[in-house]
Amino acid sequence: MNIRGRAGIFSRLVGWELKGRIVARGFTAKAVAERARRSPSALSNWLNGHVELPLAALFEACEIIGIEPGDVVDAAYDRLRADLDCRSSALDEGVGARGTATPLTSDGGERHSTEMDSAE
Repeated sequence: MNIRGRAGIFSRLVGWELKGRIVARGFTAKAVAERARRSPSALSNWLNGHVELPLAALFEACEIIGIEPGDVVDAAYDRLRADLDCRSSALDEGVGARGTATPLTSDGGERHSTEMDSAE
């Protein structure tokens, strides 16, 4: 997977992690959005990974619910690493991370998208 793909996954994981923390702390996304003077629909899009979460919005939400933004980022990064490790192990066996067959090249290597391959 290229760097842009990993970054996209990480961005979604940060939103999902924040969403979980909001609920775990007894808040609703709507209440957090209102206190941060943000649109509830925008916050929902960020939390559900539809749009990248701005750092300012992450900071505001964390301040409102009483947690450290770094804890959210660290947890999301740990999840990303675990997912990529799982994928790497599965690729060694020719199986995708979700248990599906991984497309391979004729010489047995993993087939990659050409987009952003040079940025890896």
